[in-house]
Amino acid sequence: MTRLGGDSTGGNQPVHDGQDAPEIGTPCPNCGAHAPGLFCPACGQRTDADPRSLAFWLRDVLDETVSVNGRLPRTLGALAFRPGHLTVEWREGRRARWLAPFRLYLLSSLLFFTGSVVFPMAGSFSVSGTPSADLAMRDAVRSGQEAALGLVAPQVLILAVPFLALLLRVAFWGRGRFFVEHLVHALHVQSFWLVLLLLSFLAPLLPQPLLLALAAFVQVALWGYAGLSARRVYGVGRVRAFATSAVVLVVYTSALLVGFAGAVTAVATEPMEAVDRVEARYWVARDRWASGDTVNQAGVGLSIATEYRRLETHLWSPEVAAHTAEMLLVGDSVRDARTVAEQGLVASPGHPLLLRIAGWAALESGDDAAALRFYTRLGAMDAGTFEPRPDPRHDQDLRDARARADSLIRSDSPGGDPPRP
Repeated sequence: MTRLGGDSTGGNQPVHDGQDAPEIGTPCPNCGAHAPGLFCPACGQRTDADPRSLAFWLRDVLDETVSVNGRLPRTLGALAFRPGHLTVEWREGRRARWLAPFRLYLLSSLLFFTGSVVFPMAGSFSVSGTPSADLAMRDAVRSGQEAALGLVAPQVLILAVPFLALLLRVAFWGRGRFFVEHLVHALHVQSFWLVLLLLSFLAPLLPQPLLLALAAFVQVALWGYAGLSARRVYGVGRVRAFATSAVVLVVYTSALLVGFAGAVTAVATEPMEAVDRVEARYWVARDRWASGDTVNQAGVGLSIATEYRRLETHLWSPEVAAHTAEMLLVGDSVRDARTVAEQGLVASPGHPLLLRIAGWAALESGDDAAALRFYTRLGAMDAGTFEPRPDPRHDQDLRDARARADSLIRSDSPGGDPPRP
């Protein structure tokens, strides 16, 4: 507290008790201003706790996300139940109480793609130029395409936002002064669509009638939200808002599908082209060795096996596994060859090419009993159960291996030289 006291000149001067003197405060770590309270008066940053504390960090996250007064639940509520309201609020300058448009879009994308990982949906894009008579290879191609879709989807969707904004500007010409207004509207609309599509992850859990009802609801909600949002943001009549939004939605989704297909084709065909290249090397080497040219055979075999193994993370098929194991055998890596072949049989039990190589690898490693088991399984297969091979030369390999298996079964002992390619 401050009191008046006399001095030697007879005047009254303010005197401060050290005990009651006002706090000057400590510098704010964010802006350097004096911050005597819980918040810095200059920048608003909280100063009452150590941000490196886990408790402080968790409290901050919970306050921001699940608090009744937090911006996230308020923003999601407006996004879901008041189409166009967030865009109007942004345009009118009332922005502090809502999540920023781009931040909302990132959050919606995170929810959607997290859901796609936890609840993967069936579906694929067909890549032209990769036909295969082998079902396992087609499954591998489909898996590669779905993996490629997961890689390109976020990039395609973020690039689609300015395209949607451009469509909105053309469709509602003169209703927005700046392109950014249409861009913010596009962010809000696409954020809602991503949140709505989370319902599609329930599809595998629903019976057919409910699944059809859910599909119809999603379609109507996509179109209805676009129309209601456009009516509020652009101030147009009901008929124009819904009709124009329907046209925009058709053009947008068509372009989006083309973009997805193009991006998936570009990403997914790269490993297939690599498979074609290494397959060509494989058959060239096989033809060389069949003609008696075995110069540096082990080195070539290991080189080809290394190329195959680089492809396993992108595209796996029984043929890739069988060829990898075969080239490892040629390169005298018997243990690795047997491991690859037996792992392939776990994924594709009874695949004849893998049985052939697994038997050969077992013979090379001195495990006659295992070799007899693999060749017995191969010899017991009917010719009709052999799927057509991508290359007819495989058929000759299998005929030779089956003849070898028949011989081994009759003698009840492997013996002799292993069946070489």
